[in-house]
Amino acid sequence: MTFQARIERGAPLAIDTGKAQVTFTLTILIVSLVLQRFAIPLGQQQISVGVPIVAALGLWYVWTGALDFDRRRVAILFGLSALLMLSYSHAVNSPFGFVTKISLGSLIYFLILSSLAVLRFSEPMEEGLFFRTVTGVLAFIAICGIVEFAAQFVGLSLFTFSDFVPGQFSFEPSYNVVIPFGNGNHFKSNGLFLVEPSVFSQFMAIGLACEWVGPRRPLFVALFVFALFSAVAGTGWLAVGGFVAYIGLTSGSRGLMTAIGFTCVCVIAFAIVSFVLPDVAEMLTGRIDEFGVQGSSGNGRFVTPFMVSNYIFDLAPTAFLFGTGPGSSDTFSVISYVYGLSTPIKILLEYGIGALLAYLALLLTNTRTPNQTAVAVPAMIVFLFGGTYEHFPPLLFPVLLICTIANLRPSETAPLSARR
Repeated sequence: MTFQARIERGAPLAIDTGKAQVTFTLTILIVSLVLQRFAIPLGQQQISVGVPIVAALGLWYVWTGALDFDRRRVAILFGLSALLMLSYSHAVNSPFGFVTKISLGSLIYFLILSSLAVLRFSEPMEEGLFFRTVTGVLAFIAICGIVEFAAQFVGLSLFTFSDFVPGQFSFEPSYNVVIPFGNGNHFKSNGLFLVEPSVFSQFMAIGLACEWVGPRRPLFVALFVFALFSAVAGTGWLAVGGFVAYIGLTSGSRGLMTAIGFTCVCVIAFAIVSFVLPDVAEMLTGRIDEFGVQGSSGNGRFVTPFMVSNYIFDLAPTAFLFGTGPGSSDTFSVISYVYGLSTPIKILLEYGIGALLAYLALLLTNTRTPNQTAVAVPAMIVFLFGGTYEHFPPLLFPVLLICTIANLRPSETAPLSARR
């Protein structure tokens, strides 16, 4: 059930809802992908250029009726807000000795970004059109990434904008934009516009899933698979694995055959890449051992978050309930090693278990089509485990679009079983 946040509009405000949905989808994807590295300086901080653009367009479409509010998610957002303020109050009045900094601004920014989740399409959009729109933009990014990767072999370097974009207007200084592999003479593709190869691989995994549940065009499937290989990153392949497992386990015998066919496509592509670019294949297979190697990307992304959280909760058990305060997880004085944080672990550490559960409910409360649910699996794997993204609009916004905002109706002929 939703309540309609519309006005009685006359002819000047009457719009084509279908076109508005496509425009909103394209806008979120373009500003999140093509403009991903560009920032607006705000004091000592930076915000994504996509934040004011998406906010303005979202308000306009609420005003004209193309978007409305989901009543369940509005209630969840109010509950989340109360829990965040409770955590902040606890951190101020009962500070932990190992926390060197808390930030009210971090809390406010978190709430502003999360508030996008209360929106939904006012009328169901045909899922085939939605997925074609998403894959169209992601296919453009895939082409750019493959061209960028291939260009280095003819002496062209297209990996960074630092030569013509000042640092205060760019996120590049905060990310590993240019990463070598193999003997160090070649570099992983970052999709030309994206902040890191791992982010490029994550979006390609989502694109591959959208294409597979949608039109399943061989050219597009091949495009996304080879873009994944050009990123030479493991997180995208983890999302692909989650997608394959989901369709294999939930869609009956047809889903199992789909999962087997999907796996065969990836294996064939891997064999081709192993023959043409053995360094890429060796790098990908070698990353399996990273989880146990301290200082490696895999260890930092998937192991150290649990090490840090276990240590903090042993040191301060009440932090499990209330958190250590907004913005505090990057400043723990008792942690002597370099560590990473995934999205849920960061929220758990800073705001407590109640806020984490409310946040997950905010993201996941939606009535999805079977195909939309299948795509939501890799999207949520990317968002929850691919990095720390609750403050990173270029990834948060597309995930919210796919999993939460999009109100879709099934296509008449859908590749996956129409199980409910």
